[in-house]
Amino acid sequence: MSNRFSKLLTLVVALTVGATCATGVKAGTELRNTASATFQNPATLTQNTVLSDAVSATVLALPGFDLLYRSGSDGTAAGGVLPVGYTPTVMPGGEVQTAYIVSNTGNVDNYVVTLNADTTGTAAASNPRPPASVTYFVDTNNDGLLSPAERGLGAVTQVTVPADDVLTPLPADEGRVAIIQVMTVPAAANPGETYAASPRGTGAAYADGVNPGVGTLTEAVTDLQFTRAAVYVPTVTNNPSRTSSTPSPDAPPSLPALPGYSDPQSGLTTILVDADNQSAYPTAGTTQVTFSNSVTNTGTLSDTVNLFLTNAGVTNNLNGSFTIPVRDSAGNPALATIRFLLDDGSALLPRVNGIPTLVVPAGRSADYRVEVTFPYYDTGDSDPAPILLTIAVDSGNDADLLSDDLTADTIYPPEFQFGDATAALGTSPAPSPVETVVVTGGTSLIPGNVSDRTAIFPMDLANLGEYPETYSLSSRLDVPITTSTTPAEVIARFYIDANNDGFPETLLPVDSDFFSLTGTVAPNTELKVWAVFDLPADARATLSSGLSSPLKPLIEAAALYAGSLREDSNNQISIPLARGVDLVKSVDQASAVPGSILTYTITATNRFNGDLQNFSVREADGTGAVGHLTNVFATATFESVTASPTFLLGTGTVVYRFNGGSWSISPAAPAMVTSVEVGVDTTGDASIDGSDLFPAGGVLDITLKVRVK
Repeated sequence: MSNRFSKLLTLVVALTVGATCATGVKAGTELRNTASATFQNPATLTQNTVLSDAVSATVLALPGFDLLYRSGSDGTAAGGVLPVGYTPTVMPGGEVQTAYIVSNTGNVDNYVVTLNADTTGTAAASNPRPPASVTYFVDTNNDGLLSPAERGLGAVTQVTVPADDVLTPLPADEGRVAIIQVMTVPAAANPGETYAASPRGTGAAYADGVNPGVGTLTEAVTDLQFTRAAVYVPTVTNNPSRTSSTPSPDAPPSLPALPGYSDPQSGLTTILVDADNQSAYPTAGTTQVTFSNSVTNTGTLSDTVNLFLTNAGVTNNLNGSFTIPVRDSAGNPALATIRFLLDDGSALLPRVNGIPTLVVPAGRSADYRVEVTFPYYDTGDSDPAPILLTIAVDSGNDADLLSDDLTADTIYPPEFQFGDATAALGTSPAPSPVETVVVTGGTSLIPGNVSDRTAIFPMDLANLGEYPETYSLSSRLDVPITTSTTPAEVIARFYIDANNDGFPETLLPVDSDFFSLTGTVAPNTELKVWAVFDLPADARATLSSGLSSPLKPLIEAAALYAGSLREDSNNQISIPLARGVDLVKSVDQASAVPGSILTYTITATNRFNGDLQNFSVREADGTGAVGHLTNVFATATFESVTASPTFLLGTGTVVYRFNGGSWSISPAAPAMVTSVEVGVDTTGDASIDGSDLFPAGGVLDITLKVRVK
């Protein structure tokens, strides 16, 4: 072999050996080849080929691997910028699945790479947190997704990656294994927290290029590929759902002009809406009010929202209802029951741990109702307080059961008292003293004045309810009178003692139905009201002959919004007998001679304001009448007697009695008359006794004739 040929062969062999050291050739591969030289034989001028000796070399092991994002990139930090798809949002306790590639960058076939989760850079409070757990699964079909079948094969802690055969034409690539990282965040994770992890591989080192030696190959911390999950931040708000553009026309008086609606179940109670607060104003007898509220989910995930109360002392009945402590009408401890309903009035389901839930799609709102059942108020003996509900909504997309937003629903119960005046707020249940009124004519507004015919009753009208109210006042009093069988109807005038000086100075206005109107009375305040009855001048006495039949006026107050009615019927008016009997006597001649006839006229009039019992007129002999002249029968003899009554009410028959004998309807007299009595029998027994009533205003005209002796 010539020296020139030898040098050429050495160069070819050197180049061949260098190519076998590339990491793409599997370790242990024998590289056996020869070199060839071609030349033209100068002697024969033919082309000849000369082969070298065969040369053999074995490729040594040069292990290497890299874990990559599925896209092939890596080298990220836990809190840095990550590829699209590796910063998902996760629910508390949820898991995040991300795809990775384990690449065999060495030449060791079936190289084993151990997988560990790395949370480097996640320990500081300001950085992402370590997840609850991280596991790895082989993505057998290399689609970047974890199928149930792949999960069923179980999690792995290492993968065996074949070497990439450089002799295999593209696109085949044997040096890759696809894996899925499953990262689970803690169940108690708080909204907004982030959790991160990266798969980090380790593999065996080959110290002699043939056998695995002591030590490992580990990915550098600068060569990691993190997934970072942010815990979902739910955004749900709790607000009134029903508002109108105009103020409610049925609200209690003097409240602000706010939008409102009627109770969606009963249609009776007016509910006003002020921003995030609703106020219900039930009428008398109402024991249930239903509010309409709404939950708005402005988040990006559908939410199952929890509904509950945060009131002090609230009890979850675990059946979809809650109870809160209140007071009943007598002030005793009681309960109000609250149910959450769908907007159609049906029960709100499902319930989680006894708490009603409401499904609200992302970016949508859902209405619900709050039904409140409470004790019966407006009984006339209570002093209720507002029933305040603090209603909470909590997103089911977080790990806690804490309110995310509150709204307030408040019930303002009605109540008022009307009756005898007291110094304190409210009225007295004890009957007022009987007021004695002497009918003498004239009127007065001075309490206790008995020289007039005005009956005055001081009273309190106390609005013990929780909203302003307007009241109408009315009265009924039938007064028997002496001039008619039909009683006189007396309507009270109502005054207000506005300055509380003990004197009624403000007359209340009267509507077309003769009801007096108070105007607005603020809650937990009272009016000093005076009911003034002007009795007619001909009012009949209620006290006579030891008997008492007092008048009992009925005085009423009505709450115009609440619709409740109170009566004060314990007042009495007693009218004593007044004035007296007028008795007038006259004679037709101023002088007479013996034997002539004298005619006497006697007129008796009942001027009392009541009937007289056992009434009669007597002409007697005058015996024992000190200071009086002797009676006519001492100087004259009886000739005749006639009488006629004039009654405004009722009728009667004149009866006569001579010399104290028996009564008779006949005026026939005995031979000698010493006394004559005349009365009116009203019972039909031809006699005069306590049962015969000579009526008020009644007149008895008597004509008596005698002959002068």
